[in-house]
Amino acid sequence: MLEVLRSISSAGNKPKGDNIDNNNSANSNSVDSQEITKTSDEKQPSKDEGVIPVGEYNPDRNDLLYEGDCDKTIKFLRNNPEALKQGVTHDSYTVLHVAIFRKREMVLIEEIVKLMAPKLLEHKAGEYESTALHLAARHGNLGTVKLLVNRNPRLLLIHDKNGLTPIQVALVNITNGQKEVIEYLFHVAKAVDPAMLTNGRGSFFLRCLIEANFCDMALCLIKQIPEFALEISHNYGISRLSMSALEMMVRRPFAFQSGTKLTWGQNLIYSLIQVDMNSTYFQPVKPNKCQSECPIRDEENPLPEVLNCTKAEESSKFSTSSSTYKRHVMPYITKVIGIERQYNQNLMNQQASALIKQMFVDLKKETNAQTLMKFFDKNPNIMKTAIKNGITEFVAECLEKFDSLIWPRISGETMLETAIIERKEMIANILETSDKFDETITLLSRVDLDDGNTILHYAAKRASSAQLNLISRAALQMQREMQWFKGVQSILRESDRLIRNKNGDPAQFVFSEEHKDLLKEGEDWLKDTSGSCMIVAALIATVAFAAAFTVPGGNISDSNSALNGTPVFLGNSSFTLFAIADALALFSSITSIYTVLRIDLGFSLSRGSFRKMKE
Repeated sequence: MLEVLRSISSAGNKPKGDNIDNNNSANSNSVDSQEITKTSDEKQPSKDEGVIPVGEYNPDRNDLLYEGDCDKTIKFLRNNPEALKQGVTHDSYTVLHVAIFRKREMVLIEEIVKLMAPKLLEHKAGEYESTALHLAARHGNLGTVKLLVNRNPRLLLIHDKNGLTPIQVALVNITNGQKEVIEYLFHVAKAVDPAMLTNGRGSFFLRCLIEANFCDMALCLIKQIPEFALEISHNYGISRLSMSALEMMVRRPFAFQSGTKLTWGQNLIYSLIQVDMNSTYFQPVKPNKCQSECPIRDEENPLPEVLNCTKAEESSKFSTSSSTYKRHVMPYITKVIGIERQYNQNLMNQQASALIKQMFVDLKKETNAQTLMKFFDKNPNIMKTAIKNGITEFVAECLEKFDSLIWPRISGETMLETAIIERKEMIANILETSDKFDETITLLSRVDLDDGNTILHYAAKRASSAQLNLISRAALQMQREMQWFKGVQSILRESDRLIRNKNGDPAQFVFSEEHKDLLKEGEDWLKDTSGSCMIVAALIATVAFAAAFTVPGGNISDSNSALNGTPVFLGNSSFTLFAIADALALFSSITSIYTVLRIDLGFSLSRGSFRKMKE
């Protein structure tokens, strides 16, 4: 049987790709509806129900097998059909399993599938007890997936060792071409298993789509079943945390524009790129089949036209010169200038923002603030993670649809308190400019019942190491902390600034205690830096002072002349320029020496001194 493996390996020497030719693709594009209807009523197949047991591997059989190319392998399998039922590897992989795993020619895979009985295709093998369809779905082999489903639609229902169906295996193993496989399996599996999205499986499906950056498919699904946004998904024993789709979104800050770290030049290119959501050029997420089935759920606040799940015919009616530019010109610009990465980043950001917007649009329609508040209480990491990651799109949409969420404490903290603790200036600005902020400023500055702290006390606490390390030097870190404290202080009333906590400490005292070590580090760094600067300044002052007497060209040394001692080049414009430059160097170096001496001689660096420093 080892020779069969070698033959399969030899068949892959002339790769023709994983796609079926046009005729075969057309025939395998759809599953026979009668066969699907018939098999959908049948029970879930057991591990080896109706399948001929896999035979033992017999090394003596090797001498009887051919070693050659694809044609020889096919000829051998036709003459020895028993080889299709025998285990090839130690974990019972059949010839079909190996051919799919090794990504061999479709001609060979087609012939093997044709020779095998439909029941034999249900055989499970390998560490995860996978069928051939599981392997094809895992590797993103669309041609093989279509071939197997058309041969035996029951394969869509079989679970592997982890309890995953083929479509779920495709979702958790993202490879090239996987999106087309998921789209195909989703549509055919709905006919075989109408309950495929129930009992937590739908939320798992949605979560995996988000994790794979298939936001257009996720947007379509959330439009159909908005409840999936809050439903906690299963992990199916694949070592992933159970979470909702909403939590998965906030764990991916890089998918949003607010979490995209770009240089000045990249930001300029990013702002100039016009993304066509319907374009197939460089588009990581192509329009999918379910888009035409998605109804617009929010008629009063529809999404931008390019983000809606509308039919191509409808969108074409509103074609403009701008859309023509996006469709025909932009793809070539991205190729020529080499900004494909920026285009894809922009596209992903818009898709993620559209998905978050649609989630809250549907949540506003399907639930109320109290229900959402209970959900956030049970899942406090969602709001905290969104604020910690600085996802302004999430916070803005949340407050726009549920502005009352600015009031309550989630996991012991209000949204503003979390933003202050995490030093998220943009989030704090969004909260401050919300419609409810002016009405609730007294509430937001209220005293915490547990420790008596106000938001100013939270601002007085030292930032986390991750936040401080964003700035390189201790003195600049201290300056940043002082600026943050003063900024929070400015939004409070005068009376609120003096409130003491349960320990009897005002916020100013808390700030001093929390930052004692940082202040000392800043002073030491400034003294060390000033010492180095003074040496350089003293050298410059010495040279500038000496240059004032030993001028270029020297002096006239004729004792009988009235110009004795006068510089030779006096009156020349170049000499005048030298004199001015020398004077500036002398005075600036003396000023520098005076400044650093004040530090070295024990000038007390108050916290106000750090605040006045310029970054």
